[in-house]
Amino acid sequence: MNFRYDINGLRAFAVLAVVIFHFNASWLSGGFAGVDVFFVISGYLMTRIVVGRYDAGKLSIWGFYLDRGRRIIPALAFLCAGLLIYGVFKLSPIGLMQLAKHVIGSLLFISNGVYWLESGYFDASSHTKWLLHTWSLSVEWQFYLLYPFIILGIVKAVGRKNLGAGLLITCAASYLFSVLTPAAHQSSAFYLIHARAWEMIAGGLVCLFPLSLTAKRSRFTEASGFILVIASYIWMSERVAWPGFLAIVPVLGACMILAANRQNSPLTNNRICQFLGTTSYSIYLWHWPVVVYMLQNEITGIPAALTGIVLSVVLGWLSYFFVENRLRGDKNKRFDHNFVRRHALLASFCVVMISGASVYKSEGLPSRYDGKINDLTQIKNVYSFFEIPDVWRNGVCHSSPIEMSQQQRLEKCAENGDNKIFLWGDSYAGALYPGLVALQKSDHHKFSIEQFTDGNGAPFFRNATLADNKKDMITVNQEKLDIVAAMKPQRVVITWMMTGVNSIQIPQEAVAGILDTINRIKRVSPESKIIVIGPVPQWKQNLVAVMLKYWDEFHTYPPKYMDFELDKSMFAWDEALKSGLEPHGVKYISALNEMCNEQGCITRVGDGVKDLSAADWGHLTPASSAYLVDKIKGQLLN
Repeated sequence: MNFRYDINGLRAFAVLAVVIFHFNASWLSGGFAGVDVFFVISGYLMTRIVVGRYDAGKLSIWGFYLDRGRRIIPALAFLCAGLLIYGVFKLSPIGLMQLAKHVIGSLLFISNGVYWLESGYFDASSHTKWLLHTWSLSVEWQFYLLYPFIILGIVKAVGRKNLGAGLLITCAASYLFSVLTPAAHQSSAFYLIHARAWEMIAGGLVCLFPLSLTAKRSRFTEASGFILVIASYIWMSERVAWPGFLAIVPVLGACMILAANRQNSPLTNNRICQFLGTTSYSIYLWHWPVVVYMLQNEITGIPAALTGIVLSVVLGWLSYFFVENRLRGDKNKRFDHNFVRRHALLASFCVVMISGASVYKSEGLPSRYDGKINDLTQIKNVYSFFEIPDVWRNGVCHSSPIEMSQQQRLEKCAENGDNKIFLWGDSYAGALYPGLVALQKSDHHKFSIEQFTDGNGAPFFRNATLADNKKDMITVNQEKLDIVAAMKPQRVVITWMMTGVNSIQIPQEAVAGILDTINRIKRVSPESKIIVIGPVPQWKQNLVAVMLKYWDEFHTYPPKYMDFELDKSMFAWDEALKSGLEPHGVKYISALNEMCNEQGCITRVGDGVKDLSAADWGHLTPASSAYLVDKIKGQLLN
């Protein structure tokens, strides 16, 4: 098979787009479409290999799998091994256990399914997932597994001459899956092969229907293709549902570049693009761990991003030269007589897989810690440990199902009583419920709790993404407003995660947004006293991991109050809300005033492990919820 310089050069444009996007999305907001370009290239090459071997009577499905494995597995296994070694020394048991799980998923090429199942409000931040980018490798490998059988099935059903028509129908069906997937299930379209296969099959169709173009038309086709690809990199953004109907833009562009078949194009056949294209797989493998490392260590800014891009290229080249190129199993005859090369695929896979499984089974090697800090290593899942979100009455009064009627919500979530406190907001508001219950049981004040909270349900009348119960923001908040209009509660308590996905991210704009909500409440229930509770302490990762990191660095148990790994932007939010709301007569309560001092913010409200102040990066534990509510009860109830 002739080497395609245009394909190799196109790989450079794809990997550069992805790398730039991940280091600084503002530089190339649609750089994620580089993955879609990779899919088109893979589909073209796999079709050329499978159909070419079939037509020559030399197709061996097992041989096809081995070729793909030699190409992909050694460099991936090397990366996984390096990350596991790093994790043993630098990650908490929770973090190391998660990494080991993702190593296994990556090597089994099911990581796309793993990340899809993990996606949700209580999923760990993407910047704690060192192998998140391997979802695309899993999609490709699953395509490799299925594609020969799809081709053979179509040939058997309708004949070789109709193979292209059969693949065209399959491509269209997959594209429809991608386009018609409801917004509530968009993550499945992003991660899973049924909505991604069309991109690879599209590349295959270019292979099956080659164009015979004049030099002039070839140049025009290539230029048009690059315009579409680059336009998608520049004008697409994360706000676009992906892959939706707009994914056709970079896919069509990549197909046009392949169809142009220009081997001497200055755009692709130059030293830089050929180098980046040749090393693109290894660059892709290493760039995301570099991103995660820099973010976790607060290495940010333009110089840091540029350094990260260069470092990714250097690491990619080293991986290509020492691992990928030496173990991929090319046509070199010495490969068959070299024991190391012949068994490198199986050995690299088994060693890293066993290591990952052992680390996962050990629950992240908690034996690395001793003394009092060891208690924290016993927490494997912070949410189940603190009974979150069940303690918020999840699925009933918090994130009530979309099919639950307003009357059913009132029956289950509105208590009888005259002194009503209506709890309005997202999961940060839901986290106040255990504290209100504790106060209700212990204090002489008599009040009823009316809980209407929704995960990712920020208190703003504007649509962003959906809440956890798949309702849009206007619907979520209008339902609450309707209940307030009917109930006329004495107090409406509002709070939310300031940086949540459906929140307004700019403090001044958030003030305007919350004043709009307050004015709506005032119109339907003029006598209700409205109380806004400001941000609670926010940590840069889950508090258990922060405390273990403190132990690693300072070899002593974290203090009760500290600013280590504290997100200090919350103080600016606190001041902006206070100064923006109080002049309008809104009662504002600063949670930071109660939970922080000059040393930092509180890490625990008692001596037990259950007494940590945050379950993750900011959600109050039941103990800290009771602590905060007790601190502010005078402002809340008087």
